[in-house]
Amino acid sequence: FFGIAGFYQPMKVVRFELTNKRIAQSTPVASRVNTLTVTLESTLALTAADSSVITISNLMGAVVASQSMALSGDAKAKFCAPGGAAGTAAWVAASKSVELTLCTGASVLASTETVFSFQITNPAVAQDPPTLRIEASGVVAIIALSDMVVVSAPVLGIVGGSLPLLVVVPRYDGKQIAQNSPLSSSANTITLTLTLNLELRPPYALALAGLGGLDYVAGSMLALVKSSVAPAAVLDIFSDVYLSNGTATFVFQTGVSLPKGSTVTLSFTINNPATARSAPVLTMSVSSDDFAVAPFAMISSHAKLFGVVNGTDPLQIEVPRFSTAHMTQSAPFTSAANTLQLEIVGTVNLKATDDSKITVSGLAGAQVECIPSLLVDTCVVAITAFPIGALFCASTTSVQTSLGKSTGVYDASAATLVLTVCRGTTPSAAKIVVASSLYTIRFGITNPSVAQVSPGISISASGTAPFVTGDVTKPGTEIGGVEGGADPLKIVEPELTTRSIEQSTIMIDAVNTITASIAANVGMKLPEDPEVGTYVSMCCLSNAIISGDAVKLSVRGDGAKPELCKDAAGTGGADWGAWDAATFGVTMYLCPETDRTNQIYANVEFVVSFNVTNPGESQ
Repeated sequence: FFGIAGFYQPMKVVRFELTNKRIAQSTPVASRVNTLTVTLESTLALTAADSSVITISNLMGAVVASQSMALSGDAKAKFCAPGGAAGTAAWVAASKSVELTLCTGASVLASTETVFSFQITNPAVAQDPPTLRIEASGVVAIIALSDMVVVSAPVLGIVGGSLPLLVVVPRYDGKQIAQNSPLSSSANTITLTLTLNLELRPPYALALAGLGGLDYVAGSMLALVKSSVAPAAVLDIFSDVYLSNGTATFVFQTGVSLPKGSTVTLSFTINNPATARSAPVLTMSVSSDDFAVAPFAMISSHAKLFGVVNGTDPLQIEVPRFSTAHMTQSAPFTSAANTLQLEIVGTVNLKATDDSKITVSGLAGAQVECIPSLLVDTCVVAITAFPIGALFCASTTSVQTSLGKSTGVYDASAATLVLTVCRGTTPSAAKIVVASSLYTIRFGITNPSVAQVSPGISISASGTAPFVTGDVTKPGTEIGGVEGGADPLKIVEPELTTRSIEQSTIMIDAVNTITASIAANVGMKLPEDPEVGTYVSMCCLSNAIISGDAVKLSVRGDGAKPELCKDAAGTGGADWGAWDAATFGVTMYLCPETDRTNQIYANVEFVVSFNVTNPGESQ
């Protein structure tokens, strides 16, 4: 009776219990369909005639869409959900339980294993396994509520992954990605690393999205530099990588699984675009038959590379060039000593260890003084550089001629100045022209002897990166009274464009008023050195008679007129000129002023008058 031999024998006693009540799951992956397999064995038979119902409860987190659940396994046909067909069970959402009712005429035999399975969907969030409980109810056969025996075995590398409703969310730690070149139009190797928290079994797919804007046709094969797994030291897990629509897809080698906790390293090479751009957000997606991971953003270090901010971030691209290249001069006059000043800011480092050079071209007419050097047939010139004095050398092997000074090489025939970043005497002393930093470079020249317009001057660089050749900018401002005179190598020849002179009388022994009209094509200002002075002189007023060494002046003009004194110190005040009886000449200095605004303006005529006494004889 109830499958128990000798049921009616006196004092035959049997505990009504489940001697086997194992349960295991097929996957611990969040949001995946999960098959729970149950193995039962009872000390007595459970029958439909006894209204037997088996209840498995506390399936916390399980997601079931319907009140009726399909069963599978050898014993599935023994169970019918109320009103349902054979091979079904009832899902009770409120208690998170499965009720298995024996179909009419069916039974679960005593001391015989009964195996069946049912499916749920795992929750979307991670959780520890709940304690599942089981009981059987009937008219006679009642088995008390007890804990089920869970099967603990690894699944997808998760210890205890078979524990029912142990749920793990697939994720990837160490999602690092970096590039080795932010330089436009250069070959660039991108390396990414992923650490898996689940075993990845083939077939699987890895795809890196966000690589748009590259000059590749859809389906292009990229160069796969490296694919490996640590610590298992498995090499060449991927055979190819293809780029389509901005997504790189990695093709796996058949039969290679990636163990849980392993770190995958992938490197591939692209050709960088030709224009500057900011790094995009790159996302990786991973999928297999076991699970799929929603696209997640890769992590970059945002470190500088080649001096480029965020240069390690993939597809942070910078065009090597001088973002600032501005040149001025100190004097625009023919044959004058002149200082050219160049201010530069590069977008990329220029390192001495890469034999980096800066070339300034188009210095037409510049004459330089070559300094002594060991370099044969080479014109080495002295350079002043800020903020680092000893920054440039005449060659990749030479050092500065004197402490704290820079040198360069001037080629007169090509009108170019080459500045080589100094290596120094030791590797640690090697210099770098740092990206985004301002450098000021000055060097002296002698202006050509003939007038010229400012030539087109360009700048380029080589070494660490080939810089795009660009034109230097010019200030276009006035200097020395010359419009645009601050533009490098704009040269004018100073001259008096108006220099007429007349007298008031030809009578002997008469007081004679000499009147001179003067205008210059350049301005004349007070010099930095007040002892030198700025002056206009006229001579050869033969036999003119002046009492003393000074002559009183009358200065007038329609525009701004200068204040004139007899010497650079302004002795005696304004409106005096110095008389030289030996040359019969007058010299008129600009009177000194603390604000140094007194000047002779370019192309502005002024008139100077003064009195002399004519000689007593005709001449």
